[in-house]
Amino acid sequence: MERSAEIAILKAMGARDRLIATIFALEGIIVGGVGCVGGIAAGLALCAWFSERGIPLRSDAFTLEALPLHVDPWEVALVAAAALVLVSLASVLPARAAAVLRPVDGLRRGE
Repeated sequence: MERSAEIAILKAMGARDRLIATIFALEGIIVGGVGCVGGIAAGLALCAWFSERGIPLRSDAFTLEALPLHVDPWEVALVAAAALVLVSLASVLPARAAAVLRPVDGLRRGE
């Protein structure tokens, strides 16, 4: 709803509801996808760093010198897929709501 004035201008120029919904949904999915890929890359890099150096346990209560680390590719893929599904839902639902905004209401909100 922050972009209600822009949506109203697009509608006044003749853009259809479907086009507006598509534009906003794709923008959200692209931003979310870049964030998902960046988060997975950062997580895998951190796991690689900890695998190389280990996570030291400095306590007499533990018998391990370092905490073992294992990255399961299937779990990474499952988390990535779940994140992309959530990003898609979080993008499509507000985009559909934005698409049905009347131009007059959008211009009033944008003032």
